[in-house]
Amino acid sequence: MHVTIRMAWHDHGWDGKICRDPGANTYCTGTHSLLSERLAREKRLGPELAAPGTNLDVALPEYLPPCFWSSCAFADDPTATLHRHPFGYLRDKKQIQAKLRPFSVYTWPFRLSITHDSFKRHGQYFPDLEKRIDRYCARLVKGKSLVFFYLTTITPSLQMITSTPWWAAVNFHTTRKLQDTFLSIRRSYRKSGAERA
Repeated sequence: MHVTIRMAWHDHGWDGKICRDPGANTYCTGTHSLLSERLAREKRLGPELAAPGTNLDVALPEYLPPCFWSSCAFADDPTATLHRHPFGYLRDKKQIQAKLRPFSVYTWPFRLSITHDSFKRHGQYFPDLEKRIDRYCARLVKGKSLVFFYLTTITPSLQMITSTPWWAAVNFHTTRKLQDTFLSIRRSYRKSGAERA
């Protein structure tokens, strides 16, 4: 089995740094990117304009660019991350600090985990979510499963040429190590009772 990772647009190669010109990079927000609503809601230009080209985690704990899920894919150094609960009223209370290793991303098999058509029966997540994720991860083979990094819009200049949606491969690698950080985060939220809130 292989994995596809949708990337947020980055103007300097997903190197674990804040964009060189964050004010001009509108392609990391809107409908052009992964988790576009979250990126648009949480991106703050002030801290990014104050430190272009520096490590993503330079302003922690006050701020971490919301593109951190994918912006370290080709980073040489580890990046400190802070996962904040998605519910606004729990954002400052429920946080998990982590370290993203070099050449790594955070991802989540949304299609496997979110109920979509069976929401009335199961709620937001399937009751056997942890088993589903374990089964999914077990199908990935170290050194053999490929990870395809892609964008849905190639570049601002190509977008001006056509209104046709573009898909572009950024790069691909074989898997080396899997970490179940997000499964741990979900377990932490569930124990706190926050997931039912």
